[in-house]
Amino acid sequence: MIKYEDECVGCTVLGMHCMGNRCPNRNVPHLYCDGCKDEKDKLYQLGNKQLCKDCLIAEFDEIILDDCFSNI
Repeated sequence: MIKYEDECVGCTVLGMHCMGNRCPNRNVPHLYCDGCKDEKDKLYQLGNKQLCKDCLIAEFDEIILDDCFSNI
């Protein structure tokens, strides 16, 4: 999921003018995995979920070659 966070650096404390809602630090997008809830650099869309690579892979069953020959 995308969360917008306030990353105000306190411009007025630093002696600069505050830009208010026009400031690029007021609504900074961050990506959070819907599975593990950790912040990530990249997410993948699966249905209505946005998942990191590890959580995406965990959504699928692994096929192991040995299992393919057990029914022969």
